[in-house]
Amino acid sequence: MSVKQDSLFCTLPVELIYHIFRYLDAQTIVRSIRIVCKRFHTIVNVYDKFNFNFNSIVKSDFHYLCNLILPRNVKSLTLSDSDETPGEIEYFLSRFRIKQFIQLNSLNLFQIDDCQLSIILKDIQKLQLTSLSINSKQDYSDNNTISDDLSSVISLPSLHNLTLNIPSCDISKIVWPIGCTIQHLDIYCRTLDEYCNILYTLPNLRTLVVEGLNMDDTSGIIPNLPNLTAVCQLFSLTFKYCTLDIAMLEFLLSLTPTLEHFHLIRSIDLDVFISYLPQWQTFIETKLPLLNKFNFFLVRHAQLLIIPVDTEQLITPFRTTFWTETKQWFVICDYIMSSNILILYSSSFFDPQFEFIFESKQISRSTSTSTINNTIIMDEVQKLRLDLTKMMISATSPQV
Repeated sequence: MSVKQDSLFCTLPVELIYHIFRYLDAQTIVRSIRIVCKRFHTIVNVYDKFNFNFNSIVKSDFHYLCNLILPRNVKSLTLSDSDETPGEIEYFLSRFRIKQFIQLNSLNLFQIDDCQLSIILKDIQKLQLTSLSINSKQDYSDNNTISDDLSSVISLPSLHNLTLNIPSCDISKIVWPIGCTIQHLDIYCRTLDEYCNILYTLPNLRTLVVEGLNMDDTSGIIPNLPNLTAVCQLFSLTFKYCTLDIAMLEFLLSLTPTLEHFHLIRSIDLDVFISYLPQWQTFIETKLPLLNKFNFFLVRHAQLLIIPVDTEQLITPFRTTFWTETKQWFVICDYIMSSNILILYSSSFFDPQFEFIFESKQISRSTSTSTINNTIIMDEVQKLRLDLTKMMISATSPQV
């Protein structure tokens, strides 16, 4: 860039510069834009919509940015103590208190220990958070204050989005406030009581994602359940990594008849689901009349694959008019031969925690009219395993 061009760039209107910042990550703004000229240095220092994501960052870069952060200018913050960023949260808390971030709207925490979490939860009770996400496999069972601190945080009138992916946390001890403002909830929930408590105490809830619900043998439970009233505010429901049978699944869905979106991720037996498909269609038509989006991802693993797999036979029940024309819910069936894994899933929908093994020896079938050419729609895949040796051999082998 010439001196003249550089000078013109530095004279851009502040509003335009702020608009450009919306498309740049915080590290680029602080490390690169800030040093262009004195004017940009000043503009960056007063810019108050920073999104600092430290979920995956080199340690030296993290320390450098911590020296330049102005807490009052941060809108969104992500901290992580994952294997890639050990000790990050401890270092951050040695430099800052979360209550200093007076403009903070969104806070995301990964693999945080209970002591650090207690400190942060007490601090954010003084903020106007709209979104809080805690994802951790740490053991919080011995910390009796976590539930109390969480109860105080979810009482914040500004809080609309909450993720509590904490397997060790006993959510039955959480006190949900009357008139709770949470609209989107993603939570690790084990029991029917916990699930129903959420449904009936969160009047503004629109989207619910439930993980870990274990109700796989309910033959003697459902007839004895109280006659629960339907909840009509829920728009979208997801069950992921749960253990459910068909009877319990239908019972849970009957409580939310106004659903428009439903997602089912590795929460029911694949073969049971297929065998029950005609009844499932009737249930949707009569009990979920507003449902317009239904996505699922089901897997059958190696030890269960005893007889040869016929992917065409498995996918045939999904070729009816109800699936392909009325609802236009298209389905893909993949059989990965090397790992002996069968996957049945909605097109353009994939389990983000599932490691897809890219394998040339794969059989794929789809109910969509477009041909998938033995490939998977990769847009939703977040974990991918490649055997580069096999791929190189295949690529260099003479074609017959």
